[in-house]
Amino acid sequence: MGPPAFLTSPMINLGLMLGCMQLVKKIPFEDPQVLQYARIAYYGMNLLVIAWAYYLKSAIAKKNDRTQLAYAAAPKPSFGGQAAATEETVTTTVSEYDQAEIQKFITTTATSLAVISVLHFQFGINQPLLVQSIMPLKNFLIAKPVLIHVWGDAPEGDLARPWKADANPLAALMGGSGSSASTTEEHEKKE
Repeated sequence: MGPPAFLTSPMINLGLMLGCMQLVKKIPFEDPQVLQYARIAYYGMNLLVIAWAYYLKSAIAKKNDRTQLAYAAAPKPSFGGQAAATEETVTTTVSEYDQAEIQKFITTTATSLAVISVLHFQFGINQPLLVQSIMPLKNFLIAKPVLIHVWGDAPEGDLARPWKADANPLAALMGGSGSSASTTEEHEKKE
């Protein structure tokens, strides 16, 4: 089934970002009422997305897919030190893996929430409130666990577990590649 095409279209994403950037220039953030609405939209949307993510995590736990999954996790990069020389083999279940990926999404969203809050309240930067009230919802709707468990996509191709991490632009500085290597996937149902 998959998400609506407008969520994954690069041209629409670019248009959305450019449109929001132009719209932000016209919003009078000096007006306390406008600023209050922007805060409500930003915090409301982020809390809604986090609540949906926790709901999805509990729904995945209820399904309790015990299919075994084994893969080699890439060594974690370190600042200044040597990264681990060998890859660690991780054995888990599909249910645990999907729940861990949802937890990573929640952590990323909460970190973004904290960073934007510091920028807004400490430094008085108001413009990210608008764009960042739209992006968490979009990111949630196209997250790989959501594509499988909500949109009904089959876990094949790019959605085959384990999922490759998105490229990290700082990985080269820290000595890593920014993506997890996958080697083996075992599909055995435990009953």
